[in-house]
Amino acid sequence: MMKITKIIACIILIPLGLLALVCVVSQFIPPHPPSDFVITHNIVDLSQIYTVSKFRSCDGHETVPAWSDEPHSNTQHYFYGKPGIGDGQLAIYAPFDGYVFDGGPEGISIYPLSTQFPWWWMNQWRLSVLHSKVLPQFEGWPHKVTAGTLLGYATKEDPNQQFESMDVRVGVLALPPECKDHNCEPYKKMDSIFNYMSDAVFAEYQKAFPGLTNRQDMIISKEMRLSNTCQFQGDGPYFSDGQDQFVQEHVFTGVRVGDTSTEKQRMNELFQH
Repeated sequence: MMKITKIIACIILIPLGLLALVCVVSQFIPPHPPSDFVITHNIVDLSQIYTVSKFRSCDGHETVPAWSDEPHSNTQHYFYGKPGIGDGQLAIYAPFDGYVFDGGPEGISIYPLSTQFPWWWMNQWRLSVLHSKVLPQFEGWPHKVTAGTLLGYATKEDPNQQFESMDVRVGVLALPPECKDHNCEPYKKMDSIFNYMSDAVFAEYQKAFPGLTNRQDMIISKEMRLSNTCQFQGDGPYFSDGQDQFVQEHVFTGVRVGDTSTEKQRMNELFQH
């Protein structure tokens, strides 16, 4: 009986001990990405993109770094496909030389080439594309890739849903997550991809979206968001979907005041989902 009790105790305590170890190790997070974390190739073909939401927008649902003082907002970017872009058609490319990893629920994840342990998924800076699937040749163990390599396509986990957008994150995955406003977030740091683009890549966005003058045009400041709070639908995590708010969050890359009713209807349809 004593032997069985010890076996049961080991079965319970060993996994708990490993989880505790991972949680402790996760606290050691580099304050900044490595020097080669520079987007030298666009992650998408902008001819397929209709609009891009801003960092700290009130689009979709709350996504903020765990255990941070970030105001209620969405600290990632939504890339909306143009009309006619269906599930599995929006291509995703390697932004820099590095390693591609099938992140499961986190979608396609890319680590820079300087990453010493690409198989370790915690406390390392990554660029992740949620709602995406890597090509079969990149499944399993992390694979080394060069900038511009086709990695996979944006998809919806539910085949019954219509594809509309993918989520693009820069950050560090770490434990434990923080659960608030009906959402649990495992990222300890999050930042905008526009802060890590080469000038040549950013110029592609300027050409595609007239009026975009600098990177900060795609980033809502923390101070601005604190003084203009995102409003939840009920208790969260989804934000209210008023058209006025949507126009403000997509001032350069989406619908503008004076656009045709057809354009506004299209943007409203995207935002409703």
